[in-house]
Amino acid sequence: MIKRLVPIIAGSALLSGCFQQMQAEDIIFETFENDENQQAYHLELASTTNGEEGAETLVEWRDENGNYRTETYYNNALSYVSVRYDEQTAHKDYEDETIIYTDFTETNVNPSPTPNEYVKEMIAYYSGDFDIKLEGTEDVLDRKTYHLNFEVQEEHDIGLIGEIDLWVDSQSWVILKERIKDGDDVFEREATLFETGLTLSEDTFVLENEENFPEEMFEDRFKPMHVTLNEAEEAFPVPFLVLNDEMQLDSSSMVEDYMFEDYYTMTLNYEDERGSVELYIEHEYGLEIVSGLEEEMTVRNEHALIVDEPSLLTINWIEDGLQYLATFDGDFTAEEATEIVEKMDFYQP
Repeated sequence: MIKRLVPIIAGSALLSGCFQQMQAEDIIFETFENDENQQAYHLELASTTNGEEGAETLVEWRDENGNYRTETYYNNALSYVSVRYDEQTAHKDYEDETIIYTDFTETNVNPSPTPNEYVKEMIAYYSGDFDIKLEGTEDVLDRKTYHLNFEVQEEHDIGLIGEIDLWVDSQSWVILKERIKDGDDVFEREATLFETGLTLSEDTFVLENEENFPEEMFEDRFKPMHVTLNEAEEAFPVPFLVLNDEMQLDSSSMVEDYMFEDYYTMTLNYEDERGSVELYIEHEYGLEIVSGLEEEMTVRNEHALIVDEPSLLTINWIEDGLQYLATFDGDFTAEEATEIVEKMDFYQP
């Protein structure tokens, strides 16, 4: 549905104290009635799509130390469970019949941000492309919430997420209602149950494996595999573009795409006397304006985004169901980079 932009998960947001449109960097974190310490809670959310009741329900338990358990139900059947306890994270997928463990100790990823941390990240992420305003206060489940609206700026509207609304509990900072407009579709989730002040036992955060599902480490399952282009062509479900013979292929690798079944993400590295080009290929999910440095362009008769800065030169576009990101390192101009992309062809063994 939506990839990388807005995970529709139970989270938190911190709102401003003024009732006018503002830039995110100007928001003053003064509205909430408690400090930044998170509270233990139990939350249940029901979903709708375009006003129709959805099949998904999310249930979450979280303690004051950031340990959590989330359960996702489809048509009232348990389909997915994630738990985190004492810096260990595990995910149980009933459809794939697997359990995957994730180790974040050697990364910069925060696997369990507090409500305060979550909203700061979200505001920072959308600050360049969305206007943010506080609409006022509303009650959800008889609790006071602040209604925060994110609306994409016209110059940054690329037909994907156009508007985000969050209703945030004024005391716990937990999102009790959220609505996302993605093109013509409207996705909404709203709390049907919210309890705070709980004492959660350690057993809450234990992931059982009574079914004896295979257990894997995420890092092992999604480890890049070095492959030849012929091997990649046999494994990839659709044709993919490669650079022409003017640049030499130095290395190629694939990794299973955890978002799209039967797909892979692929990285091809090319070199010539000017420098190197990294070509990243994956299932299409939509062009993103992330850094604010992107400019719109047309390449290969497709809408594209280019970043042309002294320290960064990239071209990002979608073609025939795949998304491409070409990163140029060395003595390349934007014109030369565009020419290299224009000359690309679909790989033929």
